[in-house]
This record gives sequence, C-alpha cells and structure tokens, in this order.
Amino acid sequence: MTIGNRIRTLRKQLNYSQEYVAEQLDVSRQAVSKWEKDLSSPDTDNIIQLAKLLNSTVEYIASGKKEYFDDNYTKNSKNKLSKKHKKIIILSIIIVLFLTIIFGVVWYIHTRPVDWDSGACSGGYVTWIFDKYNKELTQTFLNGMGEEKEKIISIEAIRGSQNAEWEDRQIFLEFDVKYEHKEYGIIEEKIRFIGTRYWIESFKWSGAIVVGE
Repeated sequence: MTIGNRIRTLRKQLNYSQEYVAEQLDVSRQAVSKWEKDLSSPDTDNIIQLAKLLNSTVEYIASGKKEYFDDNYTKNSKNKLSKKHKKIIILSIIIVLFLTIIFGVVWYIHTRPVDWDSGACSGGYVTWIFDKYNKELTQTFLNGMGEEKEKIISIEAIRGSQNAEWEDRQIFLEFDVKYEHKEYGIIEEKIRFIGTRYWIESFKWSGAIVVGE
C-alpha cells in the first residue's frame, strides 16, 4: 500500500472529505488529491499534521509500518483493564462473602437461647449472672420507687438468695433486696427481673417486679 492509499483509506474511515483535510492542513484540495493518487508526496510537516488529523502515526503514513504500541497497546490496555475489572469483581465478592459470614456469625450468636451460655452448670451460671447484674438491677429497683427513693438510706442485693429460670432467650432472675427506709426501718423484699439475651451472657432487662405483691 502506497502513501496515497494509506492517506485515502484513513481519510475515508473518518468520513473526511478532501476539502476538509486540505482546509485543516492549509493546503489545496488538489494537493490532497495528488497525494492520494501518488502524484506527489506530502512533506514532513504535512505528514505530521496528517498523522494527528487522521488518528494515525507518522511512521505508518510514511512507511506503512505500525508502531509496536499502535497495534499492541490497545490489546495490552484491554487486557490490563480486564484484569483490573476481574480483581475488582473478585475483591467485591470476597468482601460480600466476608460481611455475610460476619453477619451470619453475629446473628447466630445473637439468637442463641440462654442454654447456649449456661450449659450444664446452671447453679454457677445463676451466681455469675447475679454477680454481674445485681448492682444494675438493684439500682433499677430503686429508681422505680419514685418519690420513695429519697427516703431510702441504703440498699443492697442479698448474695445467696438468687434464683433463676430461663426459656429460649429469656431469663427470669429473682433475688432478695434489703434496704433501710427512713420511716419503716429495714425492709427485705424479693424482686424479679426478666432479661432478654442479646449476646454472650449479656441481657437487656425489664423493670423490677416485687414478688408476692
């Protein structure tokens, strides 16, 4: 293929007219026509401008030889882009799987019954729960007294009085509370709390219920 053939082929691929090419290069249409008919050849400056205008390279227009990157760069770019997309997809899948596993584990632990924590050691488990929560629950009981709270001099949970039963995710914890009232003296009451398990040996508690009322 001659220089003229290459110029004509590139021009037609872009749907450029000879007039348009001539106008862009500031030459006559007849000059472009002569180039394409191989009646004359463009000088170096015109070849450089043709390469830019026709989205080609100086080497291709002048000699017909495609530069290495001209033929392979696009392929390599596509391969690199494809590999990048694959890595992104694989990474996204890994992240989704990881988050799914984490969510599954968290949800599994969250929905386990109290038996999952207590095992066969029920007595020791009740004591452990009492030791962990008795101060918090005693304060809840005290706060529930309303105005009478101001008349309480001291209050404590009686260790050894604790007892508990549980079903599914709920635990029913009872223990005695002893407090000193400004008007009525020392009072001891058994109170009950209902807890809902939400994590390993962790509960959200409802308000206090005085047993026997």
